[in-house]
Parts: sequence; C-alpha cells; structure tokens
Amino acid sequence: MLFLGLWELVVIVIVALLLFDSATLLNVARLLGRAYHYLQKSISEIRSQISLTNLDDKDAENDDNPSSKHAG
Repeated sequence: MLFLGLWELVVIVIVALLLFDSATLLNVARLLGRAYHYLQKSISEIRSQISLTNLDDKDAENDDNPSSKHAG
C-alpha cells in the first residue's frame, strides 16, 4: 500500500484542486471508479473460474480412483 497519512492526503487533494478544475476532477474520479469496478469484476470472474476448475479436477480424481469411494 502507499502508507499515506491524513495530512499527506489533504495536501494531495489541495494540490489536485489547484491544478485541475472541478469537471476534470469529476471525470478522473469517475474513470477511477469505473476502472476499480472493472478490476473487481475481473478478479471475481477469475476466482470463480479457478474454483470451478479446482472442483472439476477433484471430481475427475474421484472418478479415476474408485477406491476412494466408501462401500455402503
């Protein structure tokens, strides 16, 4: 992580307000929000694919190894 304290964030916000107008800052914030949402969605899809792959692999191992099944 960046390890920024409260005062560092305040200085960054003040500098950003001085350098850019409000419309530009809103567009940047919107862009960052969309990028964050896309990143989270992609990570979620990758995790679900990995978990499905792991489940498929375990099912294939159980089908290949009949000794792992318990007789009733």
